[in-house]
Amino acid sequence: MVSLDRATGLSEARLEGAHLLLPGFGDDGPTLEIFTYAEMVETADSMANHLGYTHIAFEVDNVRKVYDKALKEGGIPLGKVTEKIVPGIGTLFFVYFKDPEGNIIEILSWNRE
Repeated sequence: MVSLDRATGLSEARLEGAHLLLPGFGDDGPTLEIFTYAEMVETADSMANHLGYTHIAFEVDNVRKVYDKALKEGGIPLGKVTEKIVPGIGTLFFVYFKDPEGNIIEILSWNRE
């Protein structure tokens, strides 16, 4: 895949993955691109306060349920499920963890006033 090599600066790079169509936009809407390279390289451990891309966040219906499932599937805990009252908005529930590949994930939900 010469164009992938050119765009990434890698040599003989190969990708596998999918585009997930985001709901609510129709068949031509935006997608979430999830890909992995056939050859992976180890890097230094990252934390939420490091420079550059550090994490991705998702709003979910039930933080505890999703967190427990993530840990069961190989996720690595970083913090504990936390509850924070935000005056005028409601209660925020959130937690950070790492997926099995070491990417930092934040999940959150709101109990609105």
